[in-house]
Amino acid sequence: MEANNDKVNMIHGETQCTILVCTVDDGVTVAQLVYEDFISNNLNVGFENLSKPNAACSVRRCNVLVPILTARFEQTPICRGALEEARRLQKPIVPVIAIKDWRPEDWLGLMIAGCTFFRIFDKENAYKPLFDNCRMMDLRFSTEVACRPVPSQAEREKVEFKALKEKIEECKGKLQAWPPTRKPRTLNILTDRHPVRVTLDEPNAKLDFTHIHHTITRLDMKAPAPMLDEYGLPKRREVDCMISYQWDNQIFVRKVYEDMSMREIRVWFDIWGAMQGNTNEAMATGVECAKVLLVFLSKAYIDSANCQMEFRYAVKRGKGFVIIRTEPNIQLDQWMIDAIQGFPQYEIYSYSALEALINGVPTIDVIMQAVRKVGHAQPPDVVDDCSAELFELRCLLDDARDAISEESGQSRFKTCTRCGQKFDEYTKGGCKNHRTYYMGGRILEGRWVCCRQQARDSPGCNSCDHTDVPRVFTQDLSYGTWTWVPP
Repeated sequence: MEANNDKVNMIHGETQCTILVCTVDDGVTVAQLVYEDFISNNLNVGFENLSKPNAACSVRRCNVLVPILTARFEQTPICRGALEEARRLQKPIVPVIAIKDWRPEDWLGLMIAGCTFFRIFDKENAYKPLFDNCRMMDLRFSTEVACRPVPSQAEREKVEFKALKEKIEECKGKLQAWPPTRKPRTLNILTDRHPVRVTLDEPNAKLDFTHIHHTITRLDMKAPAPMLDEYGLPKRREVDCMISYQWDNQIFVRKVYEDMSMREIRVWFDIWGAMQGNTNEAMATGVECAKVLLVFLSKAYIDSANCQMEFRYAVKRGKGFVIIRTEPNIQLDQWMIDAIQGFPQYEIYSYSALEALINGVPTIDVIMQAVRKVGHAQPPDVVDDCSAELFELRCLLDDARDAISEESGQSRFKTCTRCGQKFDEYTKGGCKNHRTYYMGGRILEGRWVCCRQQARDSPGCNSCDHTDVPRVFTQDLSYGTWTWVPP
């Protein structure tokens, strides 16, 4: 093996495995912990100590590389060669930092940028309960996720190409002339979007509206099956809200997340299975899928490069914001002040402050209803991250459907009587109703039982199809409750 500033000549090993754990002498203890845990959970794993004379690395023969990072690892040429080879072969890297108060720098810091890494120093640290989990279980889960086969963009688009062409052929049979009149469109995923700001009503509750906090758990996390849509593409699941925060606030943020879950708010939360694979890609997907960002501002958030990147991307995508300032005297740059101007902002320095009443309404409910209303006001965020050829086919299909409606003399789009959004027979999904009933008003404050929203016409919390049927708010005389008919 030879090393210079530009290239490392590496001896390639012959260990055939799904997961390769590699280390050097000062990381052996942690590496052995990881290896034994993976083996005990029936994972196909190999182990290599790259400090040995004439050491060889089998990175070419594994699917996922789990390097145990230490200061000596950073100084060992073959380790650099192993990670460079993994990058070249586009193999997932799940790094473990095995030394306290140490962080990778220089080439190693750049090499693991964008990777979700784990800090495991010894057995106690590895299995110490962390909420309802532990670091070792989180590492194993992320490694299992990384083992999934990922189709290339060309492979994924090939499936959608076929589906679109079939639908276009159906449209051809319904039209008198082909091609349809084309509308000018531009594929430009870099165009800045602008959010919609809304005026919120003052909180008000004259009757009892008590807040009860519920704790939820993930139980035993296992890598879920790949989530693919009808075209074989990874699903971009629309969520109501993305939580953006700096990890020092995680305990506080987790409690708020639990309250959001109990109120049927669908949330992107990094420690609850949302942060998978490359952290930058996962973050970007979270921003794109969310209607609104609930931002927990702190001085550490402002100083965090990752938080800043996340916030900037949300601004570029034109997302709405609800801001919680978690400490006083936070200094913001002018561009951040401009971005959050006109959006709801709250000073909340501890969880207990969320239980305080604002005109009779618990602060947590004030914030949750703000998240709903801001998110409800935002337009759909269409992501055209595809090739120009695929974009052209999507546009052709849309133009063909417009032409079919024009020839039939009927309007293609209807207005949903529930949410006010335009929809057609091809885009019926995307609406929300309330899955239970509205109660209260005499002894208890009126609210929807499913999500604790106070307004009778508040945005729904349960996914459903759009409807153009007139709706009536109807009382069930047997129980004294109310609901919309149809829901």
